[in-house]
Amino acid sequence: MSDWILFAIGLASLAIIAFALAYLGLKAWRLGKHGVGVSRHLAPLAAELAGRADEAGRAAEVLSADAAGLTADLERMQRSLQRLRILTDAWDDAMRPLVRIAEYLGT
Repeated sequence: MSDWILFAIGLASLAIIAFALAYLGLKAWRLGKHGVGVSRHLAPLAAELAGRADEAGRAAEVLSADAAGLTADLERMQRSLQRLRILTDAWDDAMRPLVRIAEYLGT
């Protein structure tokens, strides 16, 4: 082959490589520009989400404190119900003879 043919092939290869690099550079620039736009759009949303996560954490703390109070209230209520059951059983035991006498007397 002659030198001119090899030179033309070299120039064509160089032009193809330059075009490919320019094309890749343009794609990278567009992708970077899009990434910056997305980042600017998502940054406030991420900050808002972080704020809501903090609110949820505080609400969970309040709920756990309320749950502890409810547990204590339930324990007190159970003790009161046990006392009431004892009192009603004692009342029934005390009233049983009076009921028998009333039945006996027919009133």
